[in-house]
Amino acid sequence: MQVTDKFVAFVDIIGFSSLVEAAERDSSGDLSRPKELIDSLLVVSQFAKMRERGTKICPTSRRVANDLDHRFSQVSDCIIISSEISPAGAIAIVEDCFQIAFDIMEKGALCRGFLTRGNIYHAEDSFIGTGYMTALKNEPQVKFLSSDGIEKGTPFIQVDTPVVDYIGNEGDACVRKMFDRMCRSDGTYTAIYPFGPLARIPSALVRPGFDPSQWRLSVVRSLGLRKKTLAKFMEAEQSAPDERARRKNAHYRNGIREAIDALNKKLQLLDEMIATGKIRTELSYEWPCHRSI
Repeated sequence: MQVTDKFVAFVDIIGFSSLVEAAERDSSGDLSRPKELIDSLLVVSQFAKMRERGTKICPTSRRVANDLDHRFSQVSDCIIISSEISPAGAIAIVEDCFQIAFDIMEKGALCRGFLTRGNIYHAEDSFIGTGYMTALKNEPQVKFLSSDGIEKGTPFIQVDTPVVDYIGNEGDACVRKMFDRMCRSDGTYTAIYPFGPLARIPSALVRPGFDPSQWRLSVVRSLGLRKKTLAKFMEAEQSAPDERARRKNAHYRNGIREAIDALNKKLQLLDEMIATGKIRTELSYEWPCHRSI
């Protein structure tokens, strides 16, 4: 049993303990909401199975093992993920983190995590190593989009500098492109940013025969979903127990509003196409994802 240099992520659900305590205090003892959020962590297992059949994201990127030495362990509301050091391994674990963040966001909850590079022994039933310890230690201290020097633990999955540097220096254009779509930098820190792609989903390739009227229906549907998600966070922000919790919710509220603004601009562009009959290419965007978001 030996440690291996790998990419390692630790992610947990914010406010989960309070949610469970509240459920246990309730006369019904209904734990369906905590269970719903825990299930969002298991998207990792779905993606691992899909990769065995051939991934849609950067399928030609270099890898060491066919399964990317992909491992994950779930402990209550936390998940530990690791993957091999390769371009394919890097974008795979980034994709895992993105989908977890997105799923939990869609359910009106927050998550936080830290993705790093370091030593780990990771089997299905155990995990040991300083890589895991680094991710665990830094998760509560995430500073991406911190509004001031006091705010710590913002609700994002922060990507450690060694991971960012590896992706930037490796020279894999597809991996860099997809990393930029799933992540954002605030000028100091980089993190998984689940709101960015929302502005471009549903994706489209503007080709001959493109029907803006049909595509407008898809955009309207996406806009409706985003507004429902926004309503969840606005409600959570209003009922938050303290200013710290309100500030965490505000990060997601702002990100979703940003996506809604972009979708409204997309609708305006489609309306112009419908009115003039002139097809424009600004909508062309392809999101190689396993599932519709």
